[in-house]
Amino acid sequence: MSWAALVLLAARPLQAAPAPPATPVTASAIAAAITAVRTAIGGGAEVTVTNPVLSVVAGNDHIDLAVAEPGSRTAGPIRFVLYTGTGAARRRAGRLAVDVRVSAPLLRATTALRAGSAIT
Repeated sequence: MSWAALVLLAARPLQAAPAPPATPVTASAIAAAITAVRTAIGGGAEVTVTNPVLSVVAGNDHIDLAVAEPGSRTAGPIRFVLYTGTGAARRRAGRLAVDVRVSAPLLRATTALRAGSAIT
């Protein structure tokens, strides 16, 4: 190969490989995780998940429920246990680890509140 060809190859911009297409099970697992976070934080929360790492038992093509592992916190990776089916037919389907970011409206009190008091 000539030097000119090497220079031309080196000067060519590098392109990232396209991301693999999301599978239906990945999409349903992410949707279930977002629902779990919104349920825990509040319906008005804007939830963003990135960097999904999914491990699913073979034969599962849809996830119905995601349960965050105890002690999970936002602003970092959260692991979820995934389930498929409903009621007595519910069975464990796998695990999902994702980075979670949440944006939610805050509540500010204009006066001091007693611990345990109801806010209406």
